[in-house]
Amino acid sequence: MNSFRDLRFAQYWPFLLILAGMGYCGCIEPAEKEEKKETEKAVIQTIKKPGSTYQDTLSLQGSVVVFFHPDSLQRLKIKELNKPLVFENLEHDNFFQMRNARNTLASQWPKLKIAETSKARYLKFIKNDKSVTIIDLDKINDIGGILLFNGIKAPQQVDMMNIETELNFYFNQ
Repeated sequence: MNSFRDLRFAQYWPFLLILAGMGYCGCIEPAEKEEKKETEKAVIQTIKKPGSTYQDTLSLQGSVVVFFHPDSLQRLKIKELNKPLVFENLEHDNFFQMRNARNTLASQWPKLKIAETSKARYLKFIKNDKSVTIIDLDKINDIGGILLFNGIKAPQQVDMMNIETELNFYFNQ
């Protein structure tokens, strides 16, 4: 009987070795790949939006939605700092998200004023009580974006992917 058990185990031994080897190889990732991933993460995190060419201030009152974009020289600097595909993706996403936001505003919030700027570094929001909030667009590390202001609350940058929710939450609550 003992020899029968040994024979049965012996016929499965090569399969067990192969399975163990596959499990071991599948769990190991070369150190080079991990180092490369860490380096790429560090590069992505350290890139900051270059400063605006302009130092102008745009004053805003009442309920308004502000679309901001980089100026032409700032855009060129952003392009230089990023790989071509990354820059194209940034611009593509920004364009379509802003287009969607404009469509949402036109269909659901037609009475809201819209302001656009690419030539102002500072946005000066004047509340109904005459208090002022100033936002430096150089401190917002996005290629473009949207800020909401109702004259009462502090201005708020919104997630353009969720513009409908953001508009309802900011203006109705």
